[in-house]
Amino acid sequence: MGGKQGKELVINADTYVPAQGGQSQALEAECREVFNRSAVNGNITKDRFHESLLILEKNTALRLRDTPLAEKMFFYLDQDNNGLISESEFVRGISDFIRDPDLRIRITFMAYDKDNDKVIRPREFIEFIEESWKCAFRCLGNKVEKSGNRYNMSAAKIERWATQNRETVLQEAEKLFREIDRQSRGYLDFATFQVWCRTTDVTTVVATFDNEVMEIPLSLYKLERQ
Repeated sequence: MGGKQGKELVINADTYVPAQGGQSQALEAECREVFNRSAVNGNITKDRFHESLLILEKNTALRLRDTPLAEKMFFYLDQDNNGLISESEFVRGISDFIRDPDLRIRITFMAYDKDNDKVIRPREFIEFIEESWKCAFRCLGNKVEKSGNRYNMSAAKIERWATQNRETVLQEAEKLFREIDRQSRGYLDFATFQVWCRTTDVTTVVATFDNEVMEIPLSLYKLERQ
C-alpha cells in the first residue's frame, strides 16, 4: 500500500495554461454558474467552497477539494474576512487565480507560512508536507471504500497505515527543505520559494492502493499532470 511513497513524491507537471482573450468572458461566465450552484443566500461558505473547486479540478489532473491549499484559497478569496465568499469575490478571485501563476505562488507561500512572518521555517514546511500526505491518504481511503476493493480495505485502515508510516514523508520533507535552502539560512523567503515552485518536479504527494491513485498538490503553480 504505497510502499515507496518517498520516491513517489516526485511527479512532473505542466504549468496550467491560463485563459486569454475571448476565453476570459467564458471563464467568468462559468465561474458565475458555479457560484450560483454553490451559494447559499448569496454567499459561499467554506464547506460549499470546497465543492465549488470542481471548476478547477475539471481542468486539472489533481485533487484540490479538502486540501491544505484549498483552505488558504478560501481565506484569500474572502477579502472582507467575514467567513463567506460573495459572487464578486469568487468570480474575480478564481478568474485571477487561473490567469496569474504568480498569484498561485503567493497563495501557496501563505499556506506554508502559518505564522505569517513572511518566511517559511523548516517546521512549517515539514508540517505542510505532512498535512498533505495525510490528506492524500484520507481522500484515497474514501475513494477506495466507496468504489469497493478486493481486499475489503476500509478508509480507516488506509489512514491508519499512513499515520504509522509518517516518518517516511517527514524524512523526505526535511531533505527537500535542505535542498531548497541552498544557503543554509534555516528559512525560505518568498524569492527562494518562488524559484522552487517554478522549477521543481516535486509538485504532489501521491497515495496509492491497489489500482487507485490520489494526488494532492504541494503547490498551486503547476496544476496539470503530464
